[in-house]
Amino acid sequence: MRVIAGKRRTYDAPFREGAVRIVLEKGKPAAEAARDLGVHEGTLQTWVHRAKVRADAEAAGGLDESEREELLRRREESKSLRRENAEIGMERDVLNRSVALWVKACVAASAWCSPWDVWGSALDNAAAESFPSSIKVEYIRRHCFATRAEPG
Repeated sequence: MRVIAGKRRTYDAPFREGAVRIVLEKGKPAAEAARDLGVHEGTLQTWVHRAKVRADAEAAGGLDESEREELLRRREESKSLRRENAEIGMERDVLNRSVALWVKACVAASAWCSPWDVWGSALDNAAAESFPSSIKVEYIRRHCFATRAEPG
């Protein structure tokens, strides 16, 4: 049989269950059953292992298949929410830092003013417009290159 790269054979549930029953109930070795069925030995052993784990969980009163799927879905959701929360925290830190720098510049200028006032008239509009982009650069620097905590 010629196997095309990237193509995987799929087997329906009744076929898999029947193959597992042959190994578990009839006691036929997995390698022999796999050869007879035309399935890779490792694939059949995986099916048998999953069936044993499922049977042990049911005997112990554990989670059924739908509950396990729900648990996995909720874990994925929690993981993505933690990731999003960390990103929002970094954005907050960047904004706090930019505000702190702005306030420091205002204090140095001894007046409450906007960032554009602090830079004075010597700077052109391009420099004034770069203030928001400097926040973006700081965010990217923290997001991509966060290797250690910065002293605060």
